[in-house]
Amino acid sequence: MKFIAILLLFSRLLPSLTKEDNWQAIDCNDEDVFKAVDLALKEYNSGSKSGNQFVLYHITEVNKTDDEQPFYSIKYQIKEGDCPVQSDKSWQDCDYKEAEQAATGECTAIVAERANNLFLSTQTCQVTPARGPVVTSQYDCLGCVHPISAASPGLEPVLRHGIQHFNNHTDHSHLFALKEVKRAHRQVVAGWNYEVTYSIEQTNCSRENFLFLTPDCKFLLNARGLPAKMEA
Repeated sequence: MKFIAILLLFSRLLPSLTKEDNWQAIDCNDEDVFKAVDLALKEYNSGSKSGNQFVLYHITEVNKTDDEQPFYSIKYQIKEGDCPVQSDKSWQDCDYKEAEQAATGECTAIVAERANNLFLSTQTCQVTPARGPVVTSQYDCLGCVHPISAASPGLEPVLRHGIQHFNNHTDHSHLFALKEVKRAHRQVVAGWNYEVTYSIEQTNCSRENFLFLTPDCKFLLNARGLPAKMEA
């Protein structure tokens, strides 16, 4: 018997990877993509105290998670504009600076969509001045939800605890084990908050003879699937 479970656990655990497994490539010309880049670029420009604003040059890659509240992963190129950061102008009102004098760069941003609003989760920009070494800047939104890899080692204790909790309180005669992690998100709020969607499946280990899952516990063949939700 197979269950689909949603686990909401609040715990202090080691960090894991910051890449989700259910990304899908989308059109770079999508209107929502431009809005996401506009948000990310304005955030980057607002972090500068002097010099000129940077202007969007080219969106090179966009991926989006297949969720009701999706994330966008965007790579885009920027060029130095002719508007000072202290001016009231938006980057969209600036022209490119002369090529031989302009700094250039590339940014990778993750933007979250929540209730039709966009929020910048993380962004890394590498900028090459007209003369000089590459300068890297990093932005991380504290308290924001971030997609992480379904294969992240940091999820192992979270899933182990959640499945053990299910096995301790279920009315089923046999123990269940992890079948597949569908997707995972993480948030930093007084520790790590995890939201994980995964599937579990019945094993041959009866609760009468086994208190915990062991290597002897194997999935039953031809088990009938049944969707369910669990929160903990």
